[in-house]
Amino acid sequence: MRTLSTLVLLSVTLACQQGREPELFHATPPAAPLSEPAAQPTVAGKATGPALDPTPRVTRNADGTIRLELVDRWGARFDSIYEDVTYLERALPVVSRGLTDAQNVSLKRAIAGEHTR
Repeated sequence: MRTLSTLVLLSVTLACQQGREPELFHATPPAAPLSEPAAQPTVAGKATGPALDPTPRVTRNADGTIRLELVDRWGARFDSIYEDVTYLERALPVVSRGLTDAQNVSLKRAIAGEHTR
């Protein structure tokens, strides 16, 4: 361990004497520039595709879990799985913050429909 510390100190000292920053302090390589996000397909100026469906979809899975899929008011996809309807109901105050009023009404109706199953 002492030998390793000595070698590190020696390499830092030699690098500083040469007037350049030692390579030791570069923990990660510089980040590559981000590419542009892929554009949504459009038809006559309107975006299309399943990601833009404003109606929340509530699905009961074969194992009894509940899947909630929707697009929030800002256009971001939301996909989550809940243990049962009770967990989904308890998450509703947080989930509803990102939804429009129409989406909230639709989601509450879908949850009520799950209670009748």
